[in-house]
Amino acid sequence: MDAEQLKNMRERYEAEIRHAEEMIAYIDEYRFVIRDIDDTRPDQQLIDEQKQLHLRLISSYSTYLKALEKRYGSK
Repeated sequence: MDAEQLKNMRERYEAEIRHAEEMIAYIDEYRFVIRDIDDTRPDQQLIDEQKQLHLRLISSYSTYLKALEKRYGSK
């Protein structure tokens, strides 16, 4: 992987992490819920699930960044 590709991957992963963090903040602030029409679960359950999804994304992209650093060194 050349330096430009490495830079692009790091930037993409960092942007994905920021986006997931922003989504968690948005969900918390506005109690934002996405649901199917037939879904009758309480809002809080859906909020918790959506936040967990974004936390898993943060964890995954953080792992990817660590792998890049381990293999290619830090910035």
